[in-house]
Amino acid sequence: MKISNGVKPVIDRRMRRDIMDVIENTCDRMTARFSRVLCVRIDVRFPADYPHTGMNSEIGELTKRLRESLGFHGIEIQYVWVREQKASDNPHYHLMVFVDGHEVTSPYRIFSAAERLWGNIIGVSAKGLIDHCNHEYNGDRAHNGIMLRRPSNKASGQEFDEQSQEFDNSRAYALSRASYLAKTHTKGNAPYRVREYGYSQLR
Repeated sequence: MKISNGVKPVIDRRMRRDIMDVIENTCDRMTARFSRVLCVRIDVRFPADYPHTGMNSEIGELTKRLRESLGFHGIEIQYVWVREQKASDNPHYHLMVFVDGHEVTSPYRIFSAAERLWGNIIGVSAKGLIDHCNHEYNGDRAHNGIMLRRPSNKASGQEFDEQSQEFDNSRAYALSRASYLAKTHTKGNAPYRVREYGYSQLR
């Protein structure tokens, strides 16, 4: 996907800057390490009758198993998750994944793994509980699985400038989609001393 010029991250004024900083740092660490990075956003929910304990053990287990599943094949994956809860008895989670784009080129590999692993964790089918996040806030179709490509070391002149611009535009679009995780709305309802976000450490 080619991202149009001038794309800027959509940063809500009612945004958690601490969460956005973690997202940007995770993205930049991965693009410094790999010349191609696939960015994928996933929403994770529980069945309505799931007996949730109020903790974050399930999302922690999901991210752990995702890393183990891809790591078994030598694929590096980093992530940021946030917890939100409004009227529901159970929280839901937004997850941003950054993966080595040389090894994983399609978001559907991530979607499929997440659905399989989430079903194993909660003990029922996860069909419909892993949202592919392919719509904008207004309902319009949105692109998921954004590939960030650093400019080639062999490129120069206009070619290098064009590749740099495309990288900057793609990064801005990925961060714009990821900024949804940092919104303040529906946060602040976690039990005492239960974290509202978490993230991986680069190995």
